[in-house]
Amino acid sequence: MPAPHRRLAALLTLLGVAGLIVLVILTRPEKRLEMTPPPPARVETLVVTRHDFRPTERVGGRLLPWRTARLAFETGGRVMERRVEPGQHMSKGDLLVRIDAREAEAALAEAEAQLALERARIERDRKRLALAREEAKLQTREVERLASLGDEALVSATRRESARSRLLQLRAEVASLEAEVASAQARIARRRAAVDRARLALERTFLRMPFDGVVDAVHVEVGDRARVGEVGVVVADDSRLEVRLPVRSAVAAGLSRGQPVRLWLEGQARQGEVVAVQAVPDPRSWTREVVVRLSPGVGVLGEWVEVDLPLPVLQAVLAVPVTALLRDEAGAWVFRVEGDRLVRARVETAERVGDWQVLRAGVAAGDVVVARDVAALADGQRVEVTR
Repeated sequence: MPAPHRRLAALLTLLGVAGLIVLVILTRPEKRLEMTPPPPARVETLVVTRHDFRPTERVGGRLLPWRTARLAFETGGRVMERRVEPGQHMSKGDLLVRIDAREAEAALAEAEAQLALERARIERDRKRLALAREEAKLQTREVERLASLGDEALVSATRRESARSRLLQLRAEVASLEAEVASAQARIARRRAAVDRARLALERTFLRMPFDGVVDAVHVEVGDRARVGEVGVVVADDSRLEVRLPVRSAVAAGLSRGQPVRLWLEGQARQGEVVAVQAVPDPRSWTREVVVRLSPGVGVLGEWVEVDLPLPVLQAVLAVPVTALLRDEAGAWVFRVEGDRLVRARVETAERVGDWQVLRAGVAAGDVVVARDVAALADGQRVEVTR
């Protein structure tokens, strides 16, 4: 067979084999896929029951001194001495700032001198009164003696009249001195009041520490002209600290002065006491300021503290762990277990108390719900309860 014919025969054979292979592939029966159901999801469950809770609301703030004082000048003058700096601890009565006191010192010296003079005048009047009374007694006897002689004696009527006139003068002098002596106590009191006013004016030239504490700020220097009402020094009593908390009006309404509360400092529980509750809420935030005071020696100025304020007690309420809730834009849901299937149920939530969520509606006592890991579950899904 010639070569061209052999090549043609080989090509045809190849094409026949290829066609046969394609035909076998196309006519091959299809393999059936068998669907295997997924295994049930393993879930932890709990039985919905009723609980009693004592909920709290935690509010935080910075510790402040329990009292502060802005010491203002009550009289004007040149600042002559400044004895303190901010941060310095002082005792009650310690001198902080002194202004020029020369005029006040002179006024005090004058008032004390007037008091001494008044006392001397009173002592003089008492002695004069004693002498005047004695003289009046003698003159009374003389008048009586002259009257007893009558017209038989060689005593003129003029002499008797002169004796009676002198007696009247002495009685008038006694009455005047008795009035002076009787008013002695009032006169002394008036002079003492003048001394007290002068001494108070002198004391107003000093700014003194009103209690044991620390100096917070000093606003004057030596040589400054202090004005009446100008704040010279700000001081604080840091022996006890307190925190001022903006609290929702509904929460503050349940608090009272003297009520103990728990607070947290650097993770440690401490005891505090409610010392003040604002009566009228702030019209802008509708909150009330609640002041909680710590025990002496507890805390550091400026330290952050959190306070647990008690809320109304919740009794016999339905609640589930917060991990049992699935939340989305439509609301909150739980998965009830019915047989080996899940039923997604919508619930109405109330307060959250720690790791528990109180429910108003959607479940009943005795329902079995999935306790955790609910994000991947679906309504109608088959499950296996592990506990």
